[in-house]
Amino acid sequence: MSPARLVRAATAAAIALAIGFTAAGCSSQPPATEKATKLTVWGYTPTDSVSAALKAYEKESGTKVDYVVIPAPFEPTLLAKWTTGERPDVLMGQPNAAFLRKLQAPTTLADLSDMDFVKQQKYGLGRTGELDGKVYSATFGFPTMFGVLYNKSVFQQNNVQVPKSYNELLSASKTLKDAGVTPIGFSGGDPWTLQMPLFGNLVDPLADGFIGEVNKKKASFEDAPYVDAVTRTLELAKDGYTNSDFLTLTYADAVKQFEAGKIAMMPQGSWIVDMLTGDMTKYGFIPFPSTSGAVLKQSGNATAMQLPLTGNKAQESAARDLVQYMTVGEGYKTYLTAQAEPSIVSDVADPAKVNPITAEAAKLLDGAVPSLDSQTLVSLGDVPTLLSQALDGSLTPAQVGAQVQRNYAENASLAGIKGW
Repeated sequence: MSPARLVRAATAAAIALAIGFTAAGCSSQPPATEKATKLTVWGYTPTDSVSAALKAYEKESGTKVDYVVIPAPFEPTLLAKWTTGERPDVLMGQPNAAFLRKLQAPTTLADLSDMDFVKQQKYGLGRTGELDGKVYSATFGFPTMFGVLYNKSVFQQNNVQVPKSYNELLSASKTLKDAGVTPIGFSGGDPWTLQMPLFGNLVDPLADGFIGEVNKKKASFEDAPYVDAVTRTLELAKDGYTNSDFLTLTYADAVKQFEAGKIAMMPQGSWIVDMLTGDMTKYGFIPFPSTSGAVLKQSGNATAMQLPLTGNKAQESAARDLVQYMTVGEGYKTYLTAQAEPSIVSDVADPAKVNPITAEAAKLLDGAVPSLDSQTLVSLGDVPTLLSQALDGSLTPAQVGAQVQRNYAENASLAGIKGW
């Protein structure tokens, strides 16, 4: 499950001028020629750094990039187009196995296993988009780390120590609440964000191999590890440790309140740096407080590329060239400098300036645990909606777990996974 990196309207307008921004559904596949003159890309709204690299590719190659933004909710909208047979030249979507199965990757996507990035990327990221021994997705971004962003000055002003255990998180939240500060920001106005505190509460089960047991049908999402994580997530709101408008506050507005010091902590992915403004040293990034102290990692969906099989050899060849350019070529260096994150390519140095929040998150990579979405075989269904319903009292945590298990079993069966 993983959300898109969001950018401001002004950025979107700039991208429109720079890349050839197109409304979804208005793209067309160019005819096969000896050399492609245009590549159609489908994806989330691109960040400035991705846009800079694509613009550089246009200039260097002479090939126009027609970037089509898939409206939210991304996956259902994409799959509705995908099932009709409509295809872009390049898709920028989730690199995990569950998403690749939804696309039926073995018959719809190009095998990228022989490309240079597979061997040249560090941390094993070259094989992030692997399914059944073949690589169908290329990534060029530093992995997203799931944790807690906190406002250092708010902590200092209220004499609050950075929490390491869950009990310390509750204690810190009580102190902040008593001081009139919202301890933890929930932004249910964008329901996908409600998964972030749930992911945090799942750190210990994920580190202990819970999903592996679920995949072998030796455990279930109806069991305590998952249901208890949902319960703790709801209790943060019930106990008043979140903003009172936790079901309606938008992600963008929550970030603004965080920057203003009205919210002390934001459970989020490290992609949140793209939303922040001003002095980044004012903020810190820590693992979600847990017994294991682990942090979750996941390759970002805004920097992952899949190549649909279109039957147009010229287009497919040009799309492959774009992947090479973005993963290990000059495009990667352009992206890296603009994004200010550590390098993931073995022979490419870190940029001169690295975002301090990203640098803090990067220190947690050693020993990080693959995220929930990275470990599951198939989709869990519409978990954001289930969490919203649980937060408004319509569902109990046990009912959430039961529905997630039903979704998982059904999707695994539909995918033809052995034993399901």
